Amino acid sequence: MLMKGSLLLFFTILFLQCMNIECQKVQCYSCSDCANSTLLSQMDSIVTTDNNDQCIKTTIFTGGYNQGYKIISRGASSNCVPYTNNYISIFCCKNNFCNA
Repeated sequence: MLMKGSLLLFFTILFLQCMNIECQKVQCYSCSDCANSTLLSQMDSIVTTDNNDQCIKTTIFTGGYNQGYKIISRGASSNCVPYTNNYISIFCCKNNFCNA
């Protein structure tokens, strides 16, 4: 009886560990040169594979901040560092589809 209880405990812990790993994954939009006017439903998505991965949205302003043409890319990164200046904006987040 002790062996049966030990096996049940082992498989319960293993199952909970697998659920924890699955819960740490994040879904992110993925596209390159996709402006805000692009319908998000038509974008591809990716699922991160590591606990350190984050969604990323990079915007390059060709005419200065909030002026001119914007080049927007979305995806995932394991070493995303937020950054903003007059020409570049890097946004990092860790929730599903937060890089819209």
